[in-house]
Amino acid sequence: ECARWVYASGRDIEVKHTLLTYELAREWPDEMPWSQMFGGKAERSLEAAKTAFHAHIRETSKDTLKSLGDLRKTLGEEVSKASQQTRDLLVTLWRDFAVAVTAVVARIVLILADKPSADSYVVKGTLVGIAGFLVFSIVFTLRSNSRFMAIADGNRYAWRSKLYGFLPDSDLRVLSDIPLEQSNAVYRKAARWVVAAYAIVTIAVLLTAFI
Repeated sequence: ECARWVYASGRDIEVKHTLLTYELAREWPDEMPWSQMFGGKAERSLEAAKTAFHAHIRETSKDTLKSLGDLRKTLGEEVSKASQQTRDLLVTLWRDFAVAVTAVVARIVLILADKPSADSYVVKGTLVGIAGFLVFSIVFTLRSNSRFMAIADGNRYAWRSKLYGFLPDSDLRVLSDIPLEQSNAVYRKAARWVVAAYAIVTIAVLLTAFI
C-alpha cells in the first residue's frame, strides 16, 4: 500500500517518498530492525504522510493562486500604462494643434485685414518655428513612448520566467502576451492616425507661412 501510494500515481513521487520516510523515521525506535518494525509502523506512518501531503497540496495551490493574482495585477498595470500612453498622445495632439491653429488663424486675420505685418519675417518665422515644434513634439513623444515600452517588455520577459515559470508558455500567452499585444496594437493604431494628423497640420502651417 505504501509503494502504491508513492509510485502508482506518477506525480510528486519524491515529495510522497520524503514524507513517508520522515513519518517512519519520526517514531522509529533506535536499533530496531526493519523486518520487525515496518509492519507495525507503516500503516500509521502512511496515514500521517497522506495528511501531510494534502497540506502540501493546499499550500502549493494557495501559492499558485497568489502568483496568478499577482500576474493579473501586473497585467492590469501594464495594460493601463499602454492606455495612458494613448491618452497622453491624444492630449499632446490637441495641445500642439491649439498652438498651431492659433498661429494660422492670426496670420489669416492679418492677411484679410491687409496688415503689413502679415508678411513680416517675424510672423513667417514664427509659423516656421511652430511647424518645427510640431515635428519635434511628435518625434520626441513617439520615441519616448517606444523606449518606455521596450523597457517594460524587457522587464516583463525577465520576471515572467522567474516568477511564473511554473505556467506553460501557452497559458502565459493567453494570460499575458495576447492582452498586452492587443493594448499595444490600439496604441500603434492611434499613433498612426496622430502622425498623419501632425503631418497635415504641419504642412498647413508651412503653406500659411508662405502664401
